[in-house]
Amino acid sequence: ATDGVGSKLVVAERADRLETVGIDCVAMNVNDLVCVGAEPIALVDYLAVEEVDAGRLARIGVGLKVGAEAAGCEVPGGELAVLPELIKGHPSPHGFDLCATAIGTVKLDDLVLGDRIAAGDAVIGVPSSGLHSNGYTLARRVLEPLGLDATPDALEGASVADALLEPTVIYVQIGRASCRER
Repeated sequence: ATDGVGSKLVVAERADRLETVGIDCVAMNVNDLVCVGAEPIALVDYLAVEEVDAGRLARIGVGLKVGAEAAGCEVPGGELAVLPELIKGHPSPHGFDLCATAIGTVKLDDLVLGDRIAAGDAVIGVPSSGLHSNGYTLARRVLEPLGLDATPDALEGASVADALLEPTVIYVQIGRASCRER
């Protein structure tokens, strides 16, 4: 699986909260593997930055480590690219893009492809922790005018930044449990 964090990174840049985007990056990849019945084993990241800032890189790395530990996979390597001509921040010079590729294993007979769905099968839903890393262009347009520090009543004391930067849930444990049920 290969995926990135998308424009959720813009919110993280603006709020200067970088610790969770690594978790999101891991989640977006390993969750895709779980959807086909695979067990994640490794992930390599690609981080493109406008400017090298060791402190910011370390904060992103912490999230990658936390996410990998939650997914039960290793991060044997990654890539850092310094691309000031391509990457522009919100605010500059703190721009970055983060994506990764995860690999997993699954027996061919255990691949979940949807071809065995039959009448009477149950669909199990699990609660979402929020937007995950999808739909942030629209969410930012709707919520950012309030201000990232705003605490609307609907958020029950949380700020807009808190709500938008809630890390994506890593569903590997749920996937493991459902695979055992088959």
